[in-house]
Amino acid sequence: MQYYNTNSALTKPYQLPAQVIAGYASWHQCDARIERSVGNDGVNTVIWFSIDLLDGKVNRGPDLDCVRDSVARINLLHPTTVHLMSIGGWNAPHIQTSAYSPESYYAAFSTYNKDNLFHGIDWDLEGNDDKANPANAFSVDCLNFMGRISQLAKRDGLVVAMAPAESYLDPYTSRFSRSLLFGNEDWERAVPGLGFSYHGRNIYAYLLARYGKTEIDTKDDSKTENIIASIQKDNKGNSIQPNFFVDTFDFITIQFYESYSRVLFEIAKNNTAPHTALVNYVTRVSAESGWPVEFSDDPDLDFADALVSVQSTRIVIGLANAWANGVKALLVMPDQLEKAYTELKRIGHPIKGFAFWNIAEEGGIPQGQTKPLWLAREINEFIHAETKVEADVLLKKQEL
Repeated sequence: MQYYNTNSALTKPYQLPAQVIAGYASWHQCDARIERSVGNDGVNTVIWFSIDLLDGKVNRGPDLDCVRDSVARINLLHPTTVHLMSIGGWNAPHIQTSAYSPESYYAAFSTYNKDNLFHGIDWDLEGNDDKANPANAFSVDCLNFMGRISQLAKRDGLVVAMAPAESYLDPYTSRFSRSLLFGNEDWERAVPGLGFSYHGRNIYAYLLARYGKTEIDTKDDSKTENIIASIQKDNKGNSIQPNFFVDTFDFITIQFYESYSRVLFEIAKNNTAPHTALVNYVTRVSAESGWPVEFSDDPDLDFADALVSVQSTRIVIGLANAWANGVKALLVMPDQLEKAYTELKRIGHPIKGFAFWNIAEEGGIPQGQTKPLWLAREINEFIHAETKVEADVLLKKQEL
């Protein structure tokens, strides 16, 4: 049964829930587990996974007919659910930039999204298992395409998010590189011969520093109706609204489950409590003073060194669920997440919420434990972020 006429209650410019619980679909996943994660578990932001930008068009991705039906069923009872499309993923190719432009790719995405299934995009470009693969280094053009596409989407009223691996946005170092083939010095000292060299050096910090603001044209009322700008007068006394700037990236999901991450080291090797390690990282990345990033180390960027900071209210803590074993990839249990969430609020660094990879693994039993882990459900219990739907906004099924 198909419900193509069941629409989202959201209108441009799209707004996020006050507190985000974001669930990533697995690769090309489209099934009842996604609908259950919204209806039963409190997920209010679904990140469908994933597409590539190649040959001037959108490539790959989940079956759109299936997604259309699933989104329609979700919208019947939860019409304020946010749906984003992820771009990239581990082992996925980076943007093919030669012979194309950011504008052409954004136009291609708009065509792909002609039914407005997706309220925005989430950047998840990463590395590749094959160290010789070109995706283990970002080209300057790829980075600039990501930034410009993000600004075009923001001007069009879409939600724009990014999901850097922890080392791709690292406030503990000022070093910068476009390569994604570094090891972690602390881990190498603690575990000689570990040989894991797939970390980055602040690659996503460049996007925040160079493309972190988007200029909004107030002459286009359809895209600024929910944003208040100061009123000025021209030389004839007529009211005018100046253009103004907004944050390009609505939320930043830091993947603390990156293999052999800094936070995992603090927990596993320095015996730091998980909630404390998370609090320490978030407060550092969101410090008002920022941290210096040496972009000038890469002259091809043509960008000066800068201080980078992310408001805590845009930070989403990125988590693994039952698939992680806590040895290579961090697994933080809900009680520790609640402590981190509460402590960050108490000290004046409240976060936007939580995200997890991935919905297909919800309800699995983590290694060494006996009970299923329903991560979204347990997070929802302490932040109460489930989508609220009043009876008078329930949409009637319309079968074509």
